[in-house]
Amino acid sequence: MRWCKVAINSRTLIVLLAIAASLVSLYYFVCWKAPSAPLDLTYGIHRPVLTYLNRKRSDGRFVDAQQQATPRVPATVVDLSSGRSGAQLDVAPSVVANGGSVEVTWSGISNPRSDDWIGFFCPRDARDSRYLDHWSVAQCPTHSEGHGTVTFSLYNLRLDCEFRYYTLAGEGDDSELHLLARSRRVTFEGGPQAPVHGHLALTGDPSQMRVQWTSGTRESPTVRYGLAPNALDLTARGSSSRTYNYTDMCGPPANTPRAFVDPGYLHDVLLTDLVPGTKYYYRFGSPSALSYIATFTAPPRPGDRAPFRFLTYGDMGLTPPPGSQKVARMLTKEVEDGVAFVVHQGPPGWRQERTQVETKGKGSTRRGGTTVTIRAGSAACPCSIVSTCLIARGTSPGGTASTTGPSTRSCSARSTTSRRDQGQYSWLERDLRSVDKKITPWIVVAGHRPMYCSEDYPADYEVTLNMQQALEDLFHQYRVDLALWGHYHSYERTCPVYRNACDPVKGIVHVMVGSAGMFMVHADKYDVPWSAHFELSYGYGRVTVSNESSLLWEYVRSIDGSVGDRVWLHHH
Repeated sequence: MRWCKVAINSRTLIVLLAIAASLVSLYYFVCWKAPSAPLDLTYGIHRPVLTYLNRKRSDGRFVDAQQQATPRVPATVVDLSSGRSGAQLDVAPSVVANGGSVEVTWSGISNPRSDDWIGFFCPRDARDSRYLDHWSVAQCPTHSEGHGTVTFSLYNLRLDCEFRYYTLAGEGDDSELHLLARSRRVTFEGGPQAPVHGHLALTGDPSQMRVQWTSGTRESPTVRYGLAPNALDLTARGSSSRTYNYTDMCGPPANTPRAFVDPGYLHDVLLTDLVPGTKYYYRFGSPSALSYIATFTAPPRPGDRAPFRFLTYGDMGLTPPPGSQKVARMLTKEVEDGVAFVVHQGPPGWRQERTQVETKGKGSTRRGGTTVTIRAGSAACPCSIVSTCLIARGTSPGGTASTTGPSTRSCSARSTTSRRDQGQYSWLERDLRSVDKKITPWIVVAGHRPMYCSEDYPADYEVTLNMQQALEDLFHQYRVDLALWGHYHSYERTCPVYRNACDPVKGIVHVMVGSAGMFMVHADKYDVPWSAHFELSYGYGRVTVSNESSLLWEYVRSIDGSVGDRVWLHHH
């Protein structure tokens, strides 16, 4: 088992992502292994992959790109799109903002069939079998009349694109595929050079901020920033940009040229000499293409005592509404209302194996221009080898990771154990020992696989016992106050527990919030004395740090916004 840590404080009390000297330190652990093959969806193990157009089935569930039926495209397609068919296909607007909506309209289909379909092609000149996604016109109530309209959201793939309308002529082996109409060219605002998907990451130094984004150019990565939107007088530049291609992916369809879409370049610029606790305005991109003006507030100085709130969730997934979509909307609303940050306790960095979905940055929201990462997708981590990720603070024995806010963007690690003779254990102990509880009285641990869970899954339960044996005494020694977990798709809170018994003096409250949207796990429960509250409902956690003596935990149900569970923690 392998461990990852992040020490967090906000501009009020917690140093977000590895600033160690404040009212709260938050340690983040990730331990999981992705399945080698899709498993039973009932238990939330299989990770569906969104199609580019986010198509849904009639029951409201997202279509899984790994299990979808696809149109058959023969070697020869009869092209009637020059006007001979009389069909028309249009898209508006034809210049689209990243993540913007377009309306696709068709008419003049003389002999509509239920198996007619519309394909989306990027690049525009891709051959007929190389569609990025497709949509059945039978889902439109007017398709039998030869006309209809559908709306899609499109994301900047740094290519010119188009829609095409197809129909089959004839039956069986004698049938032909006819291309009846093409849409106008679809382009994206800013073109290939447009900087998109901006993220912020703290470094452990309150005078620094890391800005990350993607674009289609390797031109000098640049951030312009300052104390007012009309005074971006400071400039920082990055020294390198990175990318990857289909040969870097570990399995189909992502490792095939047909399914892979160029992700562009990943940029990283470090801002230094910031004034702690100060609000900054900034733009990111290149000298020839800069983003909108956004804002961030530099981390506070150590010892800040102002109260604040943060949110936490795990296992968001792709369930039908309300599921993950309702949770994401509620998280976004809370962020807009002033939540300091969001902690995602995993699985961190889930990437859609269809890389065009990964490039969307889907689920990111902006509050006043500041990006708060709220990932709303789920699939397998690249190459399925990651059992842990270090978040922030540079490196640890055996693994590294970059960060986007309080959640992992990318990771690279090998499997290890958490035995005391391992480097990971020594590293973790040093970091816990470094926290001065006179300055940072609250220590919160967050991770994916829980240390305590009463659900009856023998193999996973064995993991919890191993975690207790390896790390519970360490957490007790350094007076950890609260542990946040995911993995099981349900909600559970323990009493203050130590060595499988409620202990108000030595115990730590463990909370499992794996209920942000993946399919609920219906399982038997072990008869344990330490389970204080358990429920199967979608929702997320909210932590309010009032002062150095009092911390409030709440579980918020997404179905109606009610608080399903609440407990105060106190220092005496």
